[in-house]
Amino acid sequence: MKLSRASLLLALLPLPAPALDLTPTPSFRELEGMKIPIILFQDADKKVAFQPPANWRVTGDETSLSLYPAEPVDALFQLRLRPRKPVEPGAVEDVEKWCRSQLPPDALEPVLEREAASPFLLDSRPSREFTYSYAALGRRFTTAVAIVDWDESKRLVVIVTSRTADFPGTHEVAMRSMFSWNPQP
Repeated sequence: MKLSRASLLLALLPLPAPALDLTPTPSFRELEGMKIPIILFQDADKKVAFQPPANWRVTGDETSLSLYPAEPVDALFQLRLRPRKPVEPGAVEDVEKWCRSQLPPDALEPVLEREAASPFLLDSRPSREFTYSYAALGRRFTTAVAIVDWDESKRLVVIVTSRTADFPGTHEVAMRSMFSWNPQP
């Protein structure tokens, strides 16, 4: 088989680095002689270190990372990569409507409780968060949906859900861990 010079040159060019990949790789960082568990993610050609809340169970793949505390039950902290649809020139995306679509399908009569601009930054990217309350399974739940537009085609979604009575503490712990997001050289 004979390759043309153009094909050979294309084959030798470096491939673009893959975008953010949420597949968790367990690791640790040392602080004053103590080993603190962290997770590493791949972001293009660099790693990102992330310290999940202590003693939370972690599962994930390239597009979703789920974290579960032992207590309270019915709580979830999740990072999701979602495609970003292009917005027509001159049009404005209804971000609140998009965030509302991320609520569980069994959420009954969701009410927008609050909106927060940039509750955290990820690698200098701002975020926006919408918090909803609703009924599900005969109980009251609260879910915060924060978004970070990662690039033109991907959006990172940060979701924190728990029963309404447990939400302030669950949300605080989850948000603290978002501040541990640390791109590595």
